[in-house]
Amino acid sequence: GRVLLFAVAAVTGQELVKVGSVGAGLLSTDLARLGDYTFSLLDTTVKITNVADKMNPVEIGSLTHLGQKGLSVEADGNLFYVGYESSVIVYDMSTNPANPDVVFTLDLGADWHWRGMAQSADHIFVSYFAPLASTETFYVLAKNTLT
Repeated sequence: GRVLLFAVAAVTGQELVKVGSVGAGLLSTDLARLGDYTFSLLDTTVKITNVADKMNPVEIGSLTHLGQKGLSVEADGNLFYVGYESSVIVYDMSTNPANPDVVFTLDLGADWHWRGMAQSADHIFVSYFAPLASTETFYVLAKNTLT
């Protein structure tokens, strides 16, 4: 699999034109963009790619978290949020995009399983499920408290 970049024409009837690609692995589960960077989730790795030059995207870094699979990614401002199998980590890329700082971790433990994540202007919404307890938990994280 590859992350493919396309120039999208706003005029009806024009085709997508491939402008570049970068290797992303075989099982990319999600992708987010923040300015000149994309974050693609590939099993237990988050690949960080600089896409400033659309014809020549460059992978600049990667992240892992305790061997957990990255299942969802959202991005906003200087932060990006990765939902792992049983945790959410907020990264700040303002200082070093290739090696972002961890600014917040919500770790629920192995009994919890990822359900989904979404964002609004001010909040991140996270849902996890504990099958043994038949319990679903919904978290609302205020973005202004995460850094």
